[in-house]
Amino acid sequence: MRSKAETYGLSTLTPAQLEKVKEDVTLLFRMMLLHSIAEHYKVGWCEKMLFALEQPQDPKEYRSNQDVGRHGYMSI
Repeated sequence: MRSKAETYGLSTLTPAQLEKVKEDVTLLFRMMLLHSIAEHYKVGWCEKMLFALEQPQDPKEYRSNQDVGRHGYMSI
């Protein structure tokens, strides 16, 4: 639904697919906001606040081995 060149949605998407892309961006923004709030109010014993976002497909299935190795993508 996205590409490196068209990160906000492919120009060939149907209106329904484009809506899913927009919903995903909204969800990402909400999660980033929640992370920022959690980071600000974390308790003293917590050194680092972690943030996770579900990846719909294993990166090893659609990224090159070189790209996976270079970026250290998590794989299941």
